[in-house]
Amino acid sequence: IVCTLKAGTIPYLLCGTVVSVYGKGADLIDVVMDSNFIGGGSLGGRCPPGRGKSIKSAGFLNITYGERKQGNQGVSASHPNRQHNTRQQHVVTSGRRQS
Repeated sequence: IVCTLKAGTIPYLLCGTVVSVYGKGADLIDVVMDSNFIGGGSLGGRCPPGRGKSIKSAGFLNITYGERKQGNQGVSASHPNRQHNTRQQHVVTSGRRQS
């Protein structure tokens, strides 16, 4: 996920991973962010201190949905907060995709 709230407890555009989902309609989630942030916790010892938070799911964008729907395993979205980007670039020539 990526935080899309410009004013909130988690910094804007910080990426992370959902580790738990609660409530009707998945409105509450536990997240572990890729970096420490002010106000971050350890989710009761389930993640490194300063990186976890229980929050409302509104204001976050799932950046892996398209990958999962197509059956791929990795994250292909480019983002400046991601440390390891394994995205491959493809060039389309005459209607054929080339790696």
